[in-house]
Amino acid sequence: MKRFAHFVGIGLVFLGIHSASAAPVSAPVSANSGGLHISEGTLHRGSDLITRHFSIARTEPGYIFIYVPRFGLITIAAQPFPAAEVAGKFEGNALTFNADGEHFVLSSSTTIINPDDRDAWVSVDRTFSLRVQAPMVAYGDSPHMPYKWPMREVAAQ
Repeated sequence: MKRFAHFVGIGLVFLGIHSASAAPVSAPVSANSGGLHISEGTLHRGSDLITRHFSIARTEPGYIFIYVPRFGLITIAAQPFPAAEVAGKFEGNALTFNADGEHFVLSSSTTIINPDDRDAWVSVDRTFSLRVQAPMVAYGDSPHMPYKWPMREVAAQ
């Protein structure tokens, strides 16, 4: 039951921060915890604004998931994981990365991770799609988490 509650929480965060008008999702975190902290986030693809006004706070390091309609799912971490390659950099309040030839910039009003100058490991799943045609930013503990969250089947219909 405890594991299921974790998946529901991930699903709710994944669905809850998908639009510019969505309220920020945040939890207490120490700036020096080694976790992940995005406050008043914005995401650009090239010069185009994809989404904004999202927040994520975690006390442990993890994975950032970015769903871009008609592009796929981008998974990012500050550490190596299967099928990922170094394709970006965490630098203070910005994460810049390339995914399948596209340039992205995720910015925050706070430092995203500490220490703040680190490589970003990136993988792209171009086959991942949802029925919802809005960009989404989420987080999790496993690079495969979006494939298993409970509401994925509902959103994909």
